[in-house]
Amino acid sequence: MNFAISELIPVNNEQRLNKVLACINSKLTDTDSIRVPIYWDMIEPEDGKYTAISYLNLFSKVNPKISIVGLLCYAGASWARPLVLTDKVKPDISRFSAYAAYCMKAFPNINSWEIWNESNSNQFWINSNPSDYAELVNAIAPIIHKENKKVIIGVVSGAEDSTFKFLSEVKQLVKEDLYDIVSFHPYRQPHSPLDKYFGRTLYDQIIDMKKLFNKEIWITEIGWPTDKYDGGIKSYVQRWYLFLTRIICKLYNIKLFCFTLMDNDTVSSQEDVFGYYDNNGKGK
Repeated sequence: MNFAISELIPVNNEQRLNKVLACINSKLTDTDSIRVPIYWDMIEPEDGKYTAISYLNLFSKVNPKISIVGLLCYAGASWARPLVLTDKVKPDISRFSAYAAYCMKAFPNINSWEIWNESNSNQFWINSNPSDYAELVNAIAPIIHKENKKVIIGVVSGAEDSTFKFLSEVKQLVKEDLYDIVSFHPYRQPHSPLDKYFGRTLYDQIIDMKKLFNKEIWITEIGWPTDKYDGGIKSYVQRWYLFLTRIICKLYNIKLFCFTLMDNDTVSSQEDVFGYYDNNGKGK
């Protein structure tokens, strides 16, 4: 069974970058995939001045047979959002379009692109709503398709009904031929994939997604933090949950990306201990 990961790769921290790359290249095989955020503020740090050097350097060090899925996010550097302090807001559509077009040319070997991360989450899009996300997809998807790349749209899903309501509204506002894949992030920690979470097991979530969309369905993030931080689960339980998840996804032909391959070097939240390997690349 192929393995895919969603990885927050620290392109500006050489020491950490080298550790993550060593883990990727030693643990993943030629048929595996990595989902990588390609942040707008790193591509266009100044208005109209683009650079892909950091990411090209990163990709040159990854096994070339490992496929890369690109993630377009977020609302850019401060020049692109002068009135707010965070980039987790609705972006300027015309400027985001220019950033997306640059990425299509700068990274010709990336064949699938996800538009935004967890578009229905206030953590990643403050005051998010279906119409704003649909507006972004309607603008960016043609830019991706023009280069014969696949378009991925997606949300975070804790199995709540609100997730499916959000997606239903997006579906009404975006033409079906503008996207190829629908992704979701069915986080449910500390619960098992077989537990009812907001009334749904992972099976139930997948079935509901397939009922809603006649499209390829991907899980571009799922994972469980371990007990190196308060509230996490034992590492052997994490491995068991991952095994169950991979079997379920295999049964339903779902491409699965696990978050994440490797723990952070410093631990200050659960986010730092989702790795299936510790911060030195050793199994947990």
